[in-house]
Amino acid sequence: MNARTRISRSLAVFVTGAAITTAGAIFGTANADGASGVFSSLGAGLNVSTNTGTRPAYVLNLDLDGGGTLKTYCIDLNTTTQYGVAYNEATWEEGNVPNLGKVTWVLGHGYPTVTAAALMATINATIEPDLVSLSDSEAAAGTQAAVWHFSDSSNLTGSNPAGVLAVYTYLITNAVSVSEPAPSLAILPATLSGPVGERIGPFTVTTSAASVALLATGGVITDAVGNPLVTVGNGDTFYITIAAEGSVTITGTATATLSSGRVFITTASSPKQKLIAARATTAQVVASVEAQATTTTTTATVPTTDPVPTTDQVEVEPPVQSTTTIVADLPASGRSSASLLAIALGMTMMGGATLMATRRRSI
Repeated sequence: MNARTRISRSLAVFVTGAAITTAGAIFGTANADGASGVFSSLGAGLNVSTNTGTRPAYVLNLDLDGGGTLKTYCIDLNTTTQYGVAYNEATWEEGNVPNLGKVTWVLGHGYPTVTAAALMATINATIEPDLVSLSDSEAAAGTQAAVWHFSDSSNLTGSNPAGVLAVYTYLITNAVSVSEPAPSLAILPATLSGPVGERIGPFTVTTSAASVALLATGGVITDAVGNPLVTVGNGDTFYITIAAEGSVTITGTATATLSSGRVFITTASSPKQKLIAARATTAQVVASVEAQATTTTTTATVPTTDPVPTTDQVEVEPPVQSTTTIVADLPASGRSSASLLAIALGMTMMGGATLMATRRRSI
């Protein structure tokens, strides 16, 4: 049995026999923007002795979609993985792993970003002047162990090779927290909606690429004022106008730098080990978003009027009785009121007598 066979079998025990951690929610919500690939093989490394037992500390290679290989390390010590599992680039929030700022510093100062020879020179100048040799496998194992120190609170024991211990000690002693590296390509938000025939957006592009090509079937991609767009850059925004009701997918593609420190999580239905890019590389990257065009329904508003009251609802007020007393102006003749009354009565009686006489003649 050769050394490579023993290494592969050792990894097989690790990736299929370790306990599964409960991080399923993370994998179900992974955003597929950016780089993606499949775990295909092992790189440099060694088995190391830790406070939790013997662990295979190796570089894990991802075959990237679009070509090329990405070197990664494990940041999820107690979760399994296996060959053929697909991984997508993700944010630190989606990765949900502690101390990624220090992990990323380790990656920038450890193997393979720094060669074993350069790493030994730095170690000799700082913490271990008597280190006389350092192999790629020792440099990789020491770097992976330092990553686990921050991601999983794992520590090496003193029984490891001198080169592994020197790399591990140098990295964990000097590590400081750094910021999350920019994504290779991300377009946000993932979905937007708007009326048919109107600009839907804005969508914002974040990328390490010089330019991103945009493509949409069923819509016209424009800037904020309606000028057609076919490419965008980092920080640019775009809109889409859709002529008919329905959804349209906008896809961005680019050749971008994939930075060390970018997290990779699985798309498998069950949780698999989380990985992190060990060294920057160039990758073909893709991001997609969706726009939904909807038809707006206009409802006519009928103006309301006050209802005409029915007869039963009308309140009729009784007529107002006049209390005005009409007083005739009389000439100042000096006659008293009594005299005037007597005259009036007399005239009335005479009228009555005349009427009676007239009736008798008629008979």
